[in-house]
Amino acid sequence: MILKIVCNSVLGILTASALCLLLANRATADDTEAAIDTPTKHEIVQKLKAYENALDTSNTEAVMAVYASEPVFIPEYAKALIGRDAVRRAYDHGFQSMKLNIKFAIHEIVDMGGDLAYVRTTSAGQQEMLATHKMLPEANNELFIFRREDGQWKIYRYLFASSNRPPA
Repeated sequence: MILKIVCNSVLGILTASALCLLLANRATADDTEAAIDTPTKHEIVQKLKAYENALDTSNTEAVMAVYASEPVFIPEYAKALIGRDAVRRAYDHGFQSMKLNIKFAIHEIVDMGGDLAYVRTTSAGQQEMLATHKMLPEANNELFIFRREDGQWKIYRYLFASSNRPPA
């Protein structure tokens, strides 16, 4: 009986401690996100909308306008593409083979201090394979790292992974 009471008390203390840690971590995350000034959030959101529009219109020049001077693009199932020339070639190739129609949902924008911020998004929509005109669902999880260059936020690093299950 005493052992049961002790075990229940210890379990209660551990549960309460875990809950406190969870709430403290959540408050810290909320405070970090809230600490980003509205103009910064606004500019990053506008850059993501410009990127979304560039993808939907298959416009490589518009894509490159939102990328930083030394970008790294990490597409799923491929090696990292490093530098503006490699990133440009990847988008040119992609736009020759497919037409996208996607929308981003922004889940968090976090200031990492100084001239860096990261953004976690998901995207959903469809892609048309131009050779066959086959329509496929498009859904990804994305992580963007933005860097401020010459007073403007630019995509510095970009990684995405599909959230669609592969065909059986």
